Amino acid sequence: MNYIKSKVWELIKDCDMHKSIGVTEAKEIIGTLGYTIVYYEIGDAGSEAVLRKIGKLEYAETQSCFSYQDESKKIVFLRKFQTSKEEYFVLTHEIGHLYLGHLNDSGFCPDSDVVKEEEAQRFALYLRSYQGMVTRRRLRRPSVVSIICFAATLVGVIALSANTYDSKTK
Repeated sequence: MNYIKSKVWELIKDCDMHKSIGVTEAKEIIGTLGYTIVYYEIGDAGSEAVLRKIGKLEYAETQSCFSYQDESKKIVFLRKFQTSKEEYFVLTHEIGHLYLGHLNDSGFCPDSDVVKEEEAQRFALYLRSYQGMVTRRRLRRPSVVSIICFAATLVGVIALSANTYDSKTK
């Protein structure tokens, strides 16, 4: 299993996810990771003041969501007026950045780091797909799948042995 997939399984285990993940659950995961979600809107004086204070106003104008942290705060900035589906996609992407430890020394993960963006996107895709498999069918956990494969192989060997025995006794 590759690194990103293993980190997704670790998150699923750490957060003890037993149901489908949606926007609400994604927000809970972000809270569990110690971050606060702050909604912002470009053109709103209060939002712009906060973004200007951390030096991310221009960056925020081009983003739907991004993470920031310093000594005293950990924030996921989420642009207002997105559909719940859009929020779901950007929040799972941000969870990837946070869980993979992508924020740099300045408490930020710039878009220019293509590798980190690709890893966060793969994390989000795996989280959405694997989490669904785990919650819909508990049988898809790797350990259970291994047991099922072993049992199926054993049944196949027994059936093959029985066929060989039957053909010898005829």
